[in-house]
Amino acid sequence: MADLDRLFHPESVAVIGIPSDPNKWGGGNWIETLLELGFEGKIYPVSPNMSEFKGLRVYPSIEDIPDSIDLAVISVPARFTTQVMQECARKGVGFVQFYTAGFSEMGGKGSSLEIEVAEIAVRGGVRVVGPNCMGVYCPRGRFSWRLDFPQESGAVAFLSQSGFNAVQVATMGVARELRFSKVISYGNAADLNETDFLEYFAGDPETRVITAYIEGVKDGQRFITALRRTAQVKPVIVLKGGRSKAGARATVSHTAALAGTRTIWESVLRQAGAIEVRSFDELLDVALAIQCLPALASGGVALIGTGGGPSVVGADECEDVGLTVPPLPEHVVEALRQFVPQEGTSVQNPFESPFGFGQSRQQLQETMALIASCHEIASLIIHLEIDTLLHFRGERELSIIIDALISASRDCSKPVIVVLRTSGLPEDVRAILEQQQALVACGIPVYPTIRRAALAISKVLEYQRSRP
Repeated sequence: MADLDRLFHPESVAVIGIPSDPNKWGGGNWIETLLELGFEGKIYPVSPNMSEFKGLRVYPSIEDIPDSIDLAVISVPARFTTQVMQECARKGVGFVQFYTAGFSEMGGKGSSLEIEVAEIAVRGGVRVVGPNCMGVYCPRGRFSWRLDFPQESGAVAFLSQSGFNAVQVATMGVARELRFSKVISYGNAADLNETDFLEYFAGDPETRVITAYIEGVKDGQRFITALRRTAQVKPVIVLKGGRSKAGARATVSHTAALAGTRTIWESVLRQAGAIEVRSFDELLDVALAIQCLPALASGGVALIGTGGGPSVVGADECEDVGLTVPPLPEHVVEALRQFVPQEGTSVQNPFESPFGFGQSRQQLQETMALIASCHEIASLIIHLEIDTLLHFRGERELSIIIDALISASRDCSKPVIVVLRTSGLPEDVRAILEQQQALVACGIPVYPTIRRAALAISKVLEYQRSRP
């Protein structure tokens, strides 16, 4: 297989197909985005209908470009792709990425066209991403098809059969303070496919966690072997599209993928040691937990926070997903009672405090240290009801509480997870995002509900237990 570093870090890019209508999406958008991001490689617009675009010389054909080309992004109607692929092959292009749709996902002539284009590429030694895809997002290389993607590089890679799902995960990650090393949308996978990218990310030093959205695979046995090997060296989180009958029908018209049965996929992922998730929220939740949390000794959790009702439901939710909420030893309870007020609190597990922590920074630190000292407790879930805190105390007091929590977490002997609960009022969401940024920057994962935090912890624990 060709060196995929050349795909993710191209030094020269040809963009083929620039629509004359500036309001129509196409190759012009790629060029504008690369220029705005400050892409340091060479950019070569290709179009027979213009001579200049955004200050760059436009070439009538890729064969007219005097330099070698690492990557050609093709955005022309499907009927022209055979000719363009022939020109790329003669030019000796390293990789071709087809944004163009209208291939095997359409069936009939589209399937035949995809085969023809792929055969031309094979004969010419060109590797193909797509067709029907968005392609590469690599923040370290300042390469992207969207300006609103983060420009900071992270440790999470995402491979996606769907272009729009690649967009969704990259933008949702912003709100969760996750950053990506690389994202690849590979569409119909006429050539390079999910296994190629899985194998690449397994050895990529910029990637620590691998996430994936997969509708179907091209070579089942090769994929299973690669998945098993990769999951032994890095966490692999997989969202399988097309698990239901309706979803399976939809994948055929989307990327022409054969979905496979839910039972088979569950078995494959479990035996390989990969982590199966059922939504993009869950995918990002688990990736965040893996990125922030050290190895967990067990599934024992302590719930510390505001509100008796949420604590009761939260305890149920933890145990629903296989965690435990063990009672605190009597000597710990007695020690807590020495400085925790009796009214409006519960000195047990769950531990309840009336207003956030209504305690001094020192008392908060002592509370967390005492609870973390319990052998059966492996992690602490701190949950705060933001609406009430903001209403009675304001943003400044919330910041003081979060700052105290960060300080106490540094000295805590067990991992800390924070849940910032809200009813969704706009001003509360804004406040949460600001505090979330501070927490995640200190290695503390943040979740909107206790259930989602508990499920992420459970998935991480399951992955740890699957490893030899």
